[in-house]
Amino acid sequence: MQGPHRDFSVNFEDGFDYWDYTKVPGTIILAVQDGSRIHGFGWNRIVADLTERFDIVLNRGDVLLFRGEFVHCGAAYQTVHIRIHCYLEPRHYQHPPNTTEIVAVFDPDEIRLPENQCPTCGNTYATRQNMLRHAREKHGLFQNRHR
Repeated sequence: MQGPHRDFSVNFEDGFDYWDYTKVPGTIILAVQDGSRIHGFGWNRIVADLTERFDIVLNRGDVLLFRGEFVHCGAAYQTVHIRIHCYLEPRHYQHPPNTTEIVAVFDPDEIRLPENQCPTCGNTYATRQNMLRHAREKHGLFQNRHR
């Protein structure tokens, strides 16, 4: 199985605009064999939450079209399995060739990360505050404060 990823980065430096559908990059997967499987990961575009995972099954000739920030991964197979994977890049979008954006995996059954470890890249910081600053500045992650 592939690791969960996005085909396109979602940071604003790349010119990604969630609201203008004419500027949103996308992906097309064409099944050339029956039983092509893609794992999707719910609504959350920040982490791959294993409790939100669902399977998309494609048969020969089926086409799957999704937005560039959709968190997904290819399923594991016992034999060679082929599908065609194409990127849809808007004219102005700058995408580094042959790259995807790896996504942190949230598995509630696993031991939680230390509070000073970044959930996205795994870097460890001296304090929780330093980690939160890093997560906000580097990955655009914000902590919800409950009052």
